[in-house]
Amino acid sequence: MLPTFRVNGNWQSIDPHLQGRDVSVEVGHSLFSIKLRRTNFEERNPADSLRLTYGHIQYRLSYGNTIEVGLGLGRAALNGNIKTTGTSFTLPLFRQLGDNFGFEFVQTYSDFNGVTVSDFDGSLMYFKDNMAASIGYRVISNPASSLSGPYLGISFIY
Repeated sequence: MLPTFRVNGNWQSIDPHLQGRDVSVEVGHSLFSIKLRRTNFEERNPADSLRLTYGHIQYRLSYGNTIEVGLGLGRAALNGNIKTTGTSFTLPLFRQLGDNFGFEFVQTYSDFNGVTVSDFDGSLMYFKDNMAASIGYRVISNPASSLSGPYLGISFIY
């Protein structure tokens, strides 16, 4: 599959007062791609927000037409009450499960001034033409806290 252009949008429910909206764009050619991802977390009561942004250059490999793996290196930024940046790497995996289904699992680890933030994102995808609908679960955690919950998403793949 190795997309040359992919846009994803996800809506995540963390609890009744906290939601996440996630957008990513990947542009690539052959073995390499650039992926940008931004997640905005919004809390209603009390009103608060957090933005997590990744930028990775990825090396991608495809095994037959059913498995894709990659390694990405880049930067991450957290913007909430304070703003901090750090280094980041990602390990994406995609497995085709028949003509119209696939499973995607993306691990991302970021270091913000000695604090590691882990991001695990797994989803089941249904493909039709150049679009995909997904249902997944995402966990973002550091040693002190965690944001996790299910999400629904849509992708455009060219």
